Amino acid sequence: MVQTAQPATPDAKDVSAIRPPEELWREVIRERGDVVASCDCGSGLGSLTFAQLDAQSDILATRVREALASPVIDGDSPVASLLTHDLRSAVNAIAILKVGRADLTLDPAVPLERLATIVRASGAQLIITVPEHRDLAEQLGAVAVVSLDGLDDPLKAPAAPLDWATPGLDDIAGITYTSGSTGVPKGVAVRHRTSGHHVAHRLEYDWLRSGDAVGMVMPLSFGAARGDLNAALLAGATVHFFNPREQGPGPLPGWLVRERITVLSGPPSLLTATVRTLAPDQMLSDSLRMVRSAGEKVLCSEAVAIRRVLTPECRLINAFGSSEATLVSCYEITDATPDIPRPVPAGWPLPGFEVRFEREDGTAPDPGEVGELIVTSRHLPAGYWRDEERTRQKYTPLPGGRTSLATGDLAVALPDGSFRLAGRKDLSVKIRGNLVEPAEVEGALLHCKGVAEAVVVGRATPSGRERLIGYLVLHRDAEIVRTAELRRELRRTLPSYMLPESVVFLPELPRNDRGKVDRQALPDPPARIAADVVPPRTPWEKQVAAIWAEVLQLDEVGAEDDFFDLGGDSLSAEELVARLSEAHHVEVSSRLLLEAPSLAEFAVAVIAKRAQGSDRLVGVQRTGMLQPLYCMSGAGRLGMTYLPLAKRLGADQPLWGLQDGKREELRFPEMSVKTIARRNIAAMRAVHPGGPFLLAGHSLGGVVAFEMAHQLRAAGDQVALLVAFDSFPPHPKGHPPLRRRPLSEWMLAARRYGAIASGRALKGRPLTAQSERPVSGFYTRQARLVSLFYRGRPYAGRTLIVVAADEASRLGADVYRGHAWKPYLRGQWRIESTPGTHKTMLNEPHVAALADLLTQEIQEALPSSD
Repeated sequence: MVQTAQPATPDAKDVSAIRPPEELWREVIRERGDVVASCDCGSGLGSLTFAQLDAQSDILATRVREALASPVIDGDSPVASLLTHDLRSAVNAIAILKVGRADLTLDPAVPLERLATIVRASGAQLIITVPEHRDLAEQLGAVAVVSLDGLDDPLKAPAAPLDWATPGLDDIAGITYTSGSTGVPKGVAVRHRTSGHHVAHRLEYDWLRSGDAVGMVMPLSFGAARGDLNAALLAGATVHFFNPREQGPGPLPGWLVRERITVLSGPPSLLTATVRTLAPDQMLSDSLRMVRSAGEKVLCSEAVAIRRVLTPECRLINAFGSSEATLVSCYEITDATPDIPRPVPAGWPLPGFEVRFEREDGTAPDPGEVGELIVTSRHLPAGYWRDEERTRQKYTPLPGGRTSLATGDLAVALPDGSFRLAGRKDLSVKIRGNLVEPAEVEGALLHCKGVAEAVVVGRATPSGRERLIGYLVLHRDAEIVRTAELRRELRRTLPSYMLPESVVFLPELPRNDRGKVDRQALPDPPARIAADVVPPRTPWEKQVAAIWAEVLQLDEVGAEDDFFDLGGDSLSAEELVARLSEAHHVEVSSRLLLEAPSLAEFAVAVIAKRAQGSDRLVGVQRTGMLQPLYCMSGAGRLGMTYLPLAKRLGADQPLWGLQDGKREELRFPEMSVKTIARRNIAAMRAVHPGGPFLLAGHSLGGVVAFEMAHQLRAAGDQVALLVAFDSFPPHPKGHPPLRRRPLSEWMLAARRYGAIASGRALKGRPLTAQSERPVSGFYTRQARLVSLFYRGRPYAGRTLIVVAADEASRLGADVYRGHAWKPYLRGQWRIESTPGTHKTMLNEPHVAALADLLTQEIQEALPSSD
């Protein structure tokens, strides 16, 4: 007897009534025309009501029909869409339904050569795109390009509602491309019957309701995401677009709450990364009523962690499907799901689908025995696009309009009637939910310089994660081939999930007695050789490396390692930015990895990115392998004051200046040392989330650095060194007597400052030497006034007090030396003097002695880089 899995619900029946999309859409327009249909997060495009979306889709559909009427375009060619992840995709989805042509959705993040291969294989000649991707569309060889710009002009709308095309249920609605066993991507042709069934299923079984707020977070090149989008719009649900590839998962919880999202589908890696961004005991969102995990394998322990941050009323479903079969089964995660590192079962088949398991000889396996998964339904895709031979190999027509599909997946029936996946029957490998045919990767490798033979296999890690391993034989006269260069070459033609995680070079491939490659005899990939890894050099690099290693499941990561060379992809990039946010409160986009893919480049880029737009933080010397030094400016002085010191300290010493955030705009300055210190710390953490910290300050900046050291230590951070350059002690009793100034003098200084500030603000004029004097004078008085209201408390950390020798001799040593500072220093501290005056000690030639003294002190404070 052939084993079969039972339906997801005992009394579930096939959804027989598939309503035409036009009928569903007309009903939505009639009942919800004024309701918001689609809106964006972060794109600036705003929102569209259903009526507005209908009008804009009429304009777009008219443009597409006019372009398709050209005699140079084949009558049955699909229409390709090359769009961004925003509400324009919703307009395009309805327009495509109105036109009635097969849809091919392209991902602009995929390498150009692979996109071009897909377009050629599909026969698509017309590409719908947005202005920002028009050049790319033309590079793909489009005969015609239709742009989505100008759709909001009501004068361009057709005079009457557009007539919809009426394709049959067995006509092709869309094409989804997967990796190909012959080295060429293969397309799966999804019928209107298939997509219509899934829309009907979502509505009948409460996966979707009119009035839902649906979160669109998956790329629309995924078949499941396109199905979600069409179903949501035809159900009258509002679609909200959020792009985690651009924004990372960090803002996702806030977006879910703000937009009151009720239904969310996403890959497990994104959902897991989002959960990690939550604070302890924080729920994901109380508005969610259904979350669906789809696209890749998820462990029970990961699913349980997601379940814990959802309300009891919210359902969590793990969906299983494939491009060849579309959505097949689902499994609901409940409080009874065990918290163990085992894959979640694929569950029970959806209504209208039958699942069974077969041995190689077609007989049923014994209970607990693995067999090939066979899916039977009248709602399966039509087969492979324009490939009848491969279709006959996988799809078998049955009486009554049903079709049987040999999936190639191995599975085992479970006692409760569900089933669990157990790998692949053929050589295919599922990498992060994507089915990869090793032959396509092998074909790309053979096009790389110096490669004579290539074999690619899938190997599982101890945790069960699949990875690709490439085995290469080079031409005899080939030059040395570096793995990093090889991967960079592959990335021009293959998406990141198809890049081999490890590459093994062999003198020859092992073969059996028939001369075929013996894949079982291929050696295990060696562990990374320590000598080949350049260790992270700076403390910040080490912290970033630890997160990379955790995300990529590696023992170590070197400073020169490339994130994508190590097996990273868009999903692991999202997890990386989530971990950065969780561990260090660093918010960056995963796109930064494309601009700076090596560890060292990424560490520097994160710092530079977070420093952008800061009105207090000045990157005097941004790069270097040593611990950064943060220098607070004195009264009214700018961060660039420390440029001579940075040059003398050398290229290995990063130095950041912190200035009054209102100084350059001539706004009224801050009047509290504690406030200045608190805001400086916030700016400093943007580029250096954790200690140990090196702090210094000149004049009032020394007092600010002193207060920052107190606040940092109170927060649990380590301050390795505090340095005060010619600063009065942190208490008015240690200052020289303040010359009494009449109120009229203060008022005159304030009026002069205000006149200069307002005039410069209104006319944009730069400060002149003449106008700078009253400004500087005002800031000097402001600094003395601020100092009068600050009372320091004893500090127990390592401290260096540096006095300007010329200034000390003029005012008297006791003003600056132990007599004044001693009551406030309880840790290791000393006083040194360097040449110059209060104003010249930071300039040449005096700064040379100060730099030598500071270098020695930093080396003693941080004797080791470990």
